[in-house]
Amino acid sequence: MSANPPTWLKSVATRVESRLSDFLQDEQDRWSALDDDLNAPLGELTRLVAAGGKRLRPAFCYLAFVGVGGDENSKQLL
Repeated sequence: MSANPPTWLKSVATRVESRLSDFLQDEQDRWSALDDDLNAPLGELTRLVAAGGKRLRPAFCYLAFVGVGGDENSKQLL
């Protein structure tokens, strides 16, 4: 039996994945411009991070942020 995560958790995970993807692409572009040999290890790092996970830490941060009165739609979350 597989559990279907709540909508808010899916939303947080999607936002985190998007931010991570953008960040890693920016870093790969930046470092590869300095040395093309860095492309392979940075690509591997990106693959490892993109392999997924539960992303529980961002979910806990989200809950804490909202719990102390933060706006659940705020861009400050990321």
